[in-house]
Amino acid sequence: MSMTRSCTCRSIGVAIVLIASGCGQKDGIERVVVSGNISFSGKPVEKGQIRFIPSGDSSGPITVETIDGGYYTTEATGGVPVGVHRVEIRGYDPQVYANAPKGPGSPPIPQLLPKKYNHESELKATLESGKSEETLDYNLSP
Repeated sequence: MSMTRSCTCRSIGVAIVLIASGCGQKDGIERVVVSGNISFSGKPVEKGQIRFIPSGDSSGPITVETIDGGYYTTEATGGVPVGVHRVEIRGYDPQVYANAPKGPGSPPIPQLLPKKYNHESELKATLESGKSEETLDYNLSP
């Protein structure tokens, strides 16, 4: 068998393994797709970010999703790992957010929500094993 044919056969084998394993997250962590609505003072948080940070004995990656029009979902990231999480919510002025530079080294976007919902958050979410989806709404007050 020639070198080219051997490499081609190996490449096809790798492709078959990748296709057979699927495209989802295969890290062995059980996850729950979480979604919901977020409001502040009775109005939807138009632009923002929600973070689920494992706490206590819970482990796994931090899950970060955008809030758009008061709604968020973790479907695109495969969900939030099962367990207890500290929840941080950030809210931004939609116009400032749209025009702000983003990426490493960019200045922070001004925060509209009180620190008790983000940097100093005591919000918690507990996601139980065996569930595939969960709705968590947050109605925040000043």
